[in-house]
Amino acid sequence: MTRFRRIQLFLSATLIAALLPLTINISSAHAAPPPPAPGMGWTAQPAGGYRSWFSVATSSDGSTIIAGTSDGSIQISHDSGLTWDAELARSFGGTFTSVTVSSDGMNMAATSFGTGSIWGSSNSGLDWQPVAYLGEGVFTLASSSDGSRLLAGSILGWLMESSDYGVHWWAIADAGFGTWWDVAMSGDGVHLVVADYEGQRLLTSSDFGITWQVRLSGQAFTGVTSSSDGTHLAIASDGGYIYTSTDSGETWTERPSAGSRGWASLTSSSDGRIIVAGADISEGLFISSDFGQTWSQQTWLGEGPWLALASNNEGSKIIVGSFGGSYLSTYLRVPIPSTLRSLTPATISMDQNEITCSSGTLLYSSEGHGTEPAVLTSASFRLVSST
Repeated sequence: MTRFRRIQLFLSATLIAALLPLTINISSAHAAPPPPAPGMGWTAQPAGGYRSWFSVATSSDGSTIIAGTSDGSIQISHDSGLTWDAELARSFGGTFTSVTVSSDGMNMAATSFGTGSIWGSSNSGLDWQPVAYLGEGVFTLASSSDGSRLLAGSILGWLMESSDYGVHWWAIADAGFGTWWDVAMSGDGVHLVVADYEGQRLLTSSDFGITWQVRLSGQAFTGVTSSSDGTHLAIASDGGYIYTSTDSGETWTERPSAGSRGWASLTSSSDGRIIVAGADISEGLFISSDFGQTWSQQTWLGEGPWLALASNNEGSKIIVGSFGGSYLSTYLRVPIPSTLRSLTPATISMDQNEITCSSGTLLYSSEGHGTEPAVLTSASFRLVSST
């Protein structure tokens, strides 16, 4: 049994008192090591503390971050994770298994697993209210870009939706019962995708959740993510491959290059091109820059399980946290321009990355990230030497 599976069993046991051995400590009661030095594009943000991170979300520009922990607390940053506002930190109890934030960073929502409450804020975390009680099994949450539409899933069988910032909710009958581990929503709330872990189903809706179609089955689906327009989707399962879709889930493409792993979570940029996939324990964290065709493993970060993942709209800023205990880490991606300005062989330097151009082909290379094609603009990089 994988450790990720034991997490799922632990969460179920807290509700149904199943006689299962507790094999993972999520109390965060362990000594915090010093933060690692920046490496391979990643920087630890120790101001948020060394915690068991379960969820994280960010505004469209990546400046406002909300993160939920296993000890029932919410942490908020308004400067991309460099500092965390102690006055905005809240402890509501339970485990914050899912958090959302609107594109402008104002409207926030969070699921308190074990207490059954949906908490909401309309002023960027300054004030919070328990906007709804949806039962102790409420586990996962997604929102539209403005935060008005919410989709909630329970591991005890139901999906529910709200169109007024969580004030009123209705049950989604057409999807049936399931163990809803993850849900995602397009920016306008029209397109929805949901993962049923125990039922081994992947469902989509293209009409605000009125009707549903089973798209894939036979795997314990754990992670889903959607582009802002709802056309580009990615899904993952516990012990399977990652799959992507370019037509709102009607057809799917298997992406074996990342391997068959105990995938725990997914996130993506607003266009779906940048995908971040978190796996169980030592299986690592992976990033794709080409809609899931190729992947690079982020070995510097250490062990997971990587449940807390978020990306800004452009995919240029990524925030991750480990459920096993970690500092939140941020990753600033080197931008890939769209216009070729020169075919002259050159060596270009930016931060810790190196870009080499030869024979009219520019290749971007960085330790631990592999090599991927790119193009060069004079506005994006500083010329160090040329031959």
